[in-house]
Amino acid sequence: MAKRWDVPGPTKDNLFDRNGVNERFEESNNENRHNPPTVGNEIGGSFSSEGESPGIEVFQIIGEAKPGCKLLGCGFPVRGTSLCMFQWVRHYPDGTRQYIEGATNPEYVVTADDIDKLIAVECIPMDDQGHQVVDLALLSLNSFLL
Repeated sequence: MAKRWDVPGPTKDNLFDRNGVNERFEESNNENRHNPPTVGNEIGGSFSSEGESPGIEVFQIIGEAKPGCKLLGCGFPVRGTSLCMFQWVRHYPDGTRQYIEGATNPEYVVTADDIDKLIAVECIPMDDQGHQVVDLALLSLNSFLL
């Protein structure tokens, strides 16, 4: 049975580890539970740089790309992934990028500052032993232009 990582928003049910990283895993045995995204990009497969490293499969951004609307980074944890660290990033037309201050949860509310920018989320899957994916460049592939 696959676990699906999914966070519906900031609620008292969300768990935070001692480093403040938001994590919540739900068992998903109902294939009809998937809600199709309004906007989203999906990359199949795992983003792990090592065959046995923790990873996230079918990692995607879902939500509506309009100021005031929420975006959510989600996917299926594999190979012992027990938590994920997140960082939302703005990519500018000149090729520079900016880590969005305070945007370290799977959920992000789009702001006016995001208009005409490429928005991405970096997800660093970790296992209980602290192993994580080394190649972060592969983790920011799920992005879209606002």
